[in-house]
Amino acid sequence: MGTANQQIEKITAVHQIGDDIRSRFTGVARMKNYDCDDSKAKQLEDGIAVIAIGEHVKQFRDDLLDICNCIGTAETTLLQIKQ
Repeated sequence: MGTANQQIEKITAVHQIGDDIRSRFTGVARMKNYDCDDSKAKQLEDGIAVIAIGEHVKQFRDDLLDICNCIGTAETTLLQIKQ
C-alpha cells in the first residue's frame, strides 16, 4: 500500500472516531462510559499528526504558488522566444 493510502486511512480513522463520539456521547454523563482503548487513542494520535503534516504541506504549497506561477510564465515566454 502506498504512503498516500496509508495517510488516508489514518485520517479516516480520526473521522470515524469523531463520528463515534458525536453519535454516542451527547452529554457529560454519557462521556463517563466512553470506551477509548489504547489502540483507538493511538489511531487518533497518528491521524491527527497526519492532518497536521497535511496542513503544513498545503501552507508550503500556497506560499510557493506565486513563485511557481512566475517560473511557469517565464518558461512559456522563453519557449516562445526560442521558436
